[in-house]
Amino acid sequence: MNGYNTFNSILISDLDKQIHLLASTPYSRSDPNYNQTIGAGFNHDDIVFNQIKQTDETLKVQFPDLKVRHLLDRGHDDQALFEFIDDLESSFIVRVKSNRNSNEFILDQKGKPQFVKLVNATLEQTQERVLEKFVWKNKVFQQAKMVITWGKLILKGKTHSVVKLQVFDREKKAIFKDQMLLITNELVNSFEAAFEIYQAYLRRSKIENVFKFLKDQLGWEEFRVRDFMVIRNIITLCFFIAGYFYENQHEMIKDP
Repeated sequence: MNGYNTFNSILISDLDKQIHLLASTPYSRSDPNYNQTIGAGFNHDDIVFNQIKQTDETLKVQFPDLKVRHLLDRGHDDQALFEFIDDLESSFIVRVKSNRNSNEFILDQKGKPQFVKLVNATLEQTQERVLEKFVWKNKVFQQAKMVITWGKLILKGKTHSVVKLQVFDREKKAIFKDQMLLITNELVNSFEAAFEIYQAYLRRSKIENVFKFLKDQLGWEEFRVRDFMVIRNIITLCFFIAGYFYENQHEMIKDP
């Protein structure tokens, strides 16, 4: 519909081998009530929160024993969102903004307390692992060293787990431009738990790569098909194809 965007959520299930439409929210930025203060209209956060709620509840109705985990990027590093997902009795993993404060503080020159940024804070536990092979941005690093630090962050009386991660090559040079810093409402009390949080967050890139493939290669944003069954079949096919490319990219890029 000209002048309208839609915020859509789908489920690709390996349980019943089907694609389910979970929620669809049409909206227009030209709507006079868009981007207004709460109580007088709606804004982008209202759309996001509503979509998360619809998706979360729909999943739990269709699959009652399913544990729902929301993976969100830095744009959603928002305490209100953390509390919202807590109230849904689901879990989240969110990449943290570089300007988020920790519970640690130092005294400035005037003797006033100043919070230390979370990226610079000292967390409770640190552990290192040597990885025989680490792949990042189409490059393979042999004998890379992964350093994971984890600890707690208390926000308005609620305790969250924080995972900070960096990987170094043989020459001890950092592979990531910035440390990866994640926050979750799940319990993290070991290297294995911290590493699992990191691996879970990386699934975002696989999802994003598939939709990038849809947009860039197949003109998804200019899609004009209206039949959901047809759209569902196209998405299924694209996920197989893009997923295959994603899993085999390191071999495929060697062959022109």
